Amino acid sequence: QLDNYDIQQEIVKTSRSEANNIPIFLFSNKEFFYRDKLKSSPKSCLLFVYGAFGVSTLPTFNPLFLLYLKTFDGLVCIANIHGGGEKGRNWHSFGSYAHKSTSINDINEVAQYLINEGYTTPSQLAYFGGSIGGCLLMNAVIQRPGLCSALVIDNGLFD
Repeated sequence: QLDNYDIQQEIVKTSRSEANNIPIFLFSNKEFFYRDKLKSSPKSCLLFVYGAFGVSTLPTFNPLFLLYLKTFDGLVCIANIHGGGEKGRNWHSFGSYAHKSTSINDINEVAQYLINEGYTTPSQLAYFGGSIGGCLLMNAVIQRPGLCSALVIDNGLFD
């Protein structure tokens, strides 16, 4: 329950076709989500991804995310990119092995979505991931370095 923390969750999806849209869980203070269509001012944003081994990355209590929200009055995003298990076996398969580049493209698509929709700006966007998620984020930064201003990797797996 997030009521004690004055935080609210919103779920959005990127604008691709229904079969391939990417679910994104957004967390921020309650006032941020009660904005009009023009959006309130963009916020600092921490984008978290994993996207591997069929593991579903769903919202759970995370003290690091709570600290980020309270310290920076920002936005935390959890993106369910291909490779994870959030949308079933095919979703996982299209982000695995020879299709791993799909996961990387998903990260860039999510970042661009957050920027285009006015949630954040490239100078306010940071990526965070651990293990294989950190590796995917590093590759996303290499592909599109202008989409974010910081990358934090926890226990990254690299060749």
